[in-house]
Amino acid sequence: MSEDTNNHAMNRPEDESLALNKRMSRRHLLASIGAAGAAAAAGGLLAGASKSYGQSIPVANAVYGKVRAHSAMMNTMNAVGCVVVTTYVQLRANTLPDANVIYYVKDAGYEGHFYYDASDVTAPDNTGLVLVSTSGARFKRIVETESINVKWFGAAGDDATDDAAAIQKAIDHIPASGGVLYFPPGIYRVGTSLSLSSNLTLQGSGMSVTVIREHSSLTARIFYILGSSGSRKSNISFFDLTIRNGTAITSGNPTISRDGVRAEYVDGLTFVRCMFTEIQGLYALVVKYCTNVLVEDCTFYRWSYGAMMVMVECENIIVTGSTFDTATTTSAGNAYTFATGGERTNEGSFLVKNVWVTNNKFLNNPAWEGLDTHGGENIWFLDNYIENCKTGILAAIGGSYVANPVLRNVVIEGNVVVQGTGGNGYYGIVVQGKDTSPAEGIIINGNRITGFGGTVESGDTIGAISLHSVRNFSITNNTADEYAQNGINLYYYTNDGVISGNTLRNCRGGKTVSTAAIRLASWGIYNCLIENNTVSPTDASKRPKFGIRADSRFLSVQLRNNAIKHLAAGGSAYLGAANLPVQWSAAPTDNLTQKFGDMICNASGKPEWYVSGPAIGFGSLYTGVVVTASINAGSATLTALNTVNADYRGLPEGMNITVAGAGEGGAALNARVIKNSKTTIELDTAASTTVATANVTYQGLTLTS
Repeated sequence: MSEDTNNHAMNRPEDESLALNKRMSRRHLLASIGAAGAAAAAGGLLAGASKSYGQSIPVANAVYGKVRAHSAMMNTMNAVGCVVVTTYVQLRANTLPDANVIYYVKDAGYEGHFYYDASDVTAPDNTGLVLVSTSGARFKRIVETESINVKWFGAAGDDATDDAAAIQKAIDHIPASGGVLYFPPGIYRVGTSLSLSSNLTLQGSGMSVTVIREHSSLTARIFYILGSSGSRKSNISFFDLTIRNGTAITSGNPTISRDGVRAEYVDGLTFVRCMFTEIQGLYALVVKYCTNVLVEDCTFYRWSYGAMMVMVECENIIVTGSTFDTATTTSAGNAYTFATGGERTNEGSFLVKNVWVTNNKFLNNPAWEGLDTHGGENIWFLDNYIENCKTGILAAIGGSYVANPVLRNVVIEGNVVVQGTGGNGYYGIVVQGKDTSPAEGIIINGNRITGFGGTVESGDTIGAISLHSVRNFSITNNTADEYAQNGINLYYYTNDGVISGNTLRNCRGGKTVSTAAIRLASWGIYNCLIENNTVSPTDASKRPKFGIRADSRFLSVQLRNNAIKHLAAGGSAYLGAANLPVQWSAAPTDNLTQKFGDMICNASGKPEWYVSGPAIGFGSLYTGVVVTASINAGSATLTALNTVNADYRGLPEGMNITVAGAGEGGAALNARVIKNSKTTIELDTAASTTVATANVTYQGLTLTS
């Protein structure tokens, strides 16, 4: 092309039909598209730099590192050296396509380079990647990275248009090998749920500027990522955007289907720097049958029922650095912040495994828990801050979502749990198993709990830390302050554990006869060591009535080196001392250097008495315990007849007992407890003689690994 020809072309009046086929030099291209376009061209394609018109380099680099230029495009540019500036309308009207020309579309939001593919006569026009002219020519977008811009496919992002079809079209045109779907700043409303494919990244421009929310016609969730047991989806990520669905309710029931994101049968699901807000449905984010889920630096703000729910058969879940703030409902019976659970009976083979919840904030859910489980294995709740929730952390077996639910290997460590100003929180930390399936392997260490224990009308068993039906546990190095009812409470079938190194400060009230720093509240508690704890209220008006309270008879509970002082008037360091297998000694005259030396101080700090050591060892008989029972010859089922001076329900599995007269020829029957169902006791040996009111005595426990 000559310089005169170029000048003549540029000086003619605008003629769109001729402009379509006009070849331009680089100089005239820069002049024609103006300063902004010149900067983009000079700094990008024409200078040989890699740049996607789907997203800016910083966004792409944030996801993939250095962006690669499309080699075919660069080769084509070097070969032809010519670019025509055009529009979508003009390109679709082009009747004289030229394979030696690169066509630059300048429409706002649709910017990019296209080439004419003479070999393709079948590809449909999809608005974003392929444009078909009236003559049947196929113009194909040159995509420099894996990124595709939703606006190429017609998404408006104007907070009014229903963009669902355009966004779904963009999703569907990302190859199976994967890619990035880029959302420029805007509010994208959707009237139908969006379905995602594998190997897909949704990249926003920041959670404050890219919002995907409901259109007025939407009656379902925003995103539905649905695989199946035989065809799982994988590697789906969300970055830097906000998901909203309606307005979070404050009364009544949530709109069940109006979730934010629901994912099932997905391996590899990531959310980074995303916000979930104003969720009208049940859950902001719910995952089920999923593995390898990461939620990092996200914000959940204002949800109706559950912020994040991890359901059956989920493994390897990490939630870190995120903030969960404000469950809005005031009428629902409960509302979850983070929880594990399910929806239907026996819908999975296991609940959840390998869950890490670390360094998060859980705020403002006065209706229910900050952190909750309905069971699971290998769960870590570490270094979280929890405030203004009815219960701070609940780890429990609940529901019938799997046939044999368990709660096993749970670490609750380094958390700060603060009750709200309302003062009606029940538990700071509570772990609950079942009588037939106790929670096992529980570590509660180094937590700071302020408040909890409810109002003065609340039940006796609540408090800062409470364990129900738990086996193999440790409660160590925790601090509880401003608690009501109890600082630490053991309840029902809780055994094989240590309570050590805890500091229990001010008790702000509760039922007058019940407040205790440490309480053993019911039967079935055995083989526990309580040592090196400090009960030291700093406010004279907030002293517990009892230091350590025992409400029933227990086996092998040892008290050592606890410092208990400043109790309420009329209180005692130990209530129900006769229920514990310990010796009580007069106050010593020396400086308490004895091995067991459990020092008890009065309000002035002077020692009153101490526990010198266990009166009976593990596996010995507490002489005040007698049970009468009946058993038939040939049967191994013992029926207890009385609970006078004893509570047979506390007979643990593994206990060796003697049943008078039930053996061969009327001799004593020596047997081992296999199962205690509270009304009957299954033995490992059948009786030879029927007895009606035989005395049952304890021989001791036999522990097996």
